[in-house]
Amino acid sequence: MRSAGILNRRLAGALAEPGQGDPALVCDAGMPVPGGPRVVDPAFRAGVPSFADSLDGLPAEPVAEGATAAKETRRATSAAAALLGVASPRSVSYRASG
Repeated sequence: MRSAGILNRRLAGALAEPGQGDPALVCDAGMPVPGGPRVVDPAFRAGVPSFADSLDGLPAEPVAEGATAAKETRRATSAAAALLGVASPRSVSYRASG
């Protein structure tokens, strides 16, 4: 049994698999995810862990090569970018067009 680092074995395993250039997504519970990608939900209850805690808890080993954030989250985006060490995330809109 682990006593340090990421204790959730599914999350630790999922983070150990990707290679260089493979994408990873950290999002809230409302993000629609198509079938296929591996999903590991570390949620304990609403807001726990927080988005910032989730980013901050990622291992130091993987390097963020870039980031994409919803335009609608501008205030949170700068804090998330700082946690990732990314100067300016690419912005996209999550709202459905129409």
